[in-house]
Amino acid sequence: MPGAILLSNRDFTNENSQKEIIKALGRQETFDIVLSDMAPNASGIKSLDQDRIISLAMKVRDFTLNHGRFGSCLVIKVWQTGSLLTKFTDLLKEDFKDVQHFKPDASRKDSAEIYIVARSLIKSPVWQFES
Repeated sequence: MPGAILLSNRDFTNENSQKEIIKALGRQETFDIVLSDMAPNASGIKSLDQDRIISLAMKVRDFTLNHGRFGSCLVIKVWQTGSLLTKFTDLLKEDFKDVQHFKPDASRKDSAEIYIVARSLIKSPVWQFES
């Protein structure tokens, strides 16, 4: 795809990887949308897997809050198991105007995979307030 920058074999949770993403933007330091289809390797232990994907989702949320423009959107994959999903969704509702769950038709019916679509960031990005 023309203009695409691939940052393969990176760990998004690593701060240096996130700095590479920001550097790849050049002068544009904010995003209109963040799309995350990341997921940790499943262990088969539902509670552990839920903790891991919500932890990853929190890092994507934080990245979006730090680098998303006012009004930006976030689409993030999570697994629909456990009470952490409700807590995470409620947390997103503090920062975005509209938050909904979405299960694509392409996703297997027995899969716990869903996406959270958070529209219109209502808070100014954190980085704007740093000196």
